[in-house]
Amino acid sequence: MDSHNPPVPPSKPPEKPPKKVAKSVEERPQNAHYSDVQRLQALALYEAGIPAAVAAERAGIKSAKTVSNIVKKAQSRGYDRNVSTVLKLEYVSDGVRSGRPRKADKKEANGTAGDAAVDIDQGRPPQSI
Repeated sequence: MDSHNPPVPPSKPPEKPPKKVAKSVEERPQNAHYSDVQRLQALALYEAGIPAAVAAERAGIKSAKTVSNIVKKAQSRGYDRNVSTVLKLEYVSDGVRSGRPRKADKKEANGTAGDAAVDIDQGRPPQSI
């Protein structure tokens, strides 16, 4: 043994970092859905003359391209700054999604989900036949 070199302790395997919860714009997953408030804010900022990249950052949206898409969608839904500067929720809200309705669980199928049954599709009490 060499007296000048101390023994090297055995190496430990690297520890896994804790899982992060996506909170900031950079950590947001690619297929993230933005709230109506974020979309409306981005549209308002953009229409006020703020560049799309800055509007995206301030509204918490991932990219300037997304802001451009929000503006295009609002225009296709009737928004025209030359006619009216009023921003309506209908310009930026999520569209109706097509596809199969969700499957009711056993409690809902038996009518024991709660005190008052509500028609999922219509948002009102079901009609008796």
